[in-house]
Amino acid sequence: MQSTLRQSVRRLVLSLFLIAMAALAAASHLDAQVVGATLSGTVKDASGSAIPGAKVSVKNLATGLERDIDADSAGFYTVPNLSPGNYDVSFSAQGFGT
Repeated sequence: MQSTLRQSVRRLVLSLFLIAMAALAAASHLDAQVVGATLSGTVKDASGSAIPGAKVSVKNLATGLERDIDADSAGFYTVPNLSPGNYDVSFSAQGFGT
């Protein structure tokens, strides 16, 4: 009888261990939550051609906080972690108006 009890306890401990390991493995694949949004796009001229290296300015109208970034060689830009609000987005490049 005691042998049966030991086997039951071992199975229970093993089962709990496996459940704990599965929970840890699943938790390691979870992404962190962020509060803000990401704005991204491609800066193009009137003909639709990309403007590499364009300056992108994103200004929060409520706080006045402004973030400036440069578009890449294909005109692509991304501005992560923007808090909720209204923004003014402007673009500039040599040879172009803002």
